[in-house]
Amino acid sequence: MALNSYALITSGLLALPSTRNAGAAAALDDANSQTVVFGNGTAYDHYLVVFTTVKDSGSANSVQIAEVQLNTIPEPSTAVLGALGLTFLAALRRPRRSSGI
Repeated sequence: MALNSYALITSGLLALPSTRNAGAAAALDDANSQTVVFGNGTAYDHYLVVFTTVKDSGSANSVQIAEVQLNTIPEPSTAVLGALGLTFLAALRRPRRSSGI
């Protein structure tokens, strides 16, 4: 798929911490991660993530990117409808009391 066939959803700079993990043997530390949150009102079949710069372009001769994760969070209205549906199903499964007549 050609780059120009994608719709730009968001763009911006990352602020990588200078204390990020050093080397493959280092333990992962959440303090060295960065979460980027952005709105997206349209569902797409494909997403393209492009990194256009490095942290230190004066001394960098390569770039390494790891653990990129795209998560989707349903709109609140979808979650509310789901909860209502589950409540309705639970009510249907609840045993009914006999009237004792």
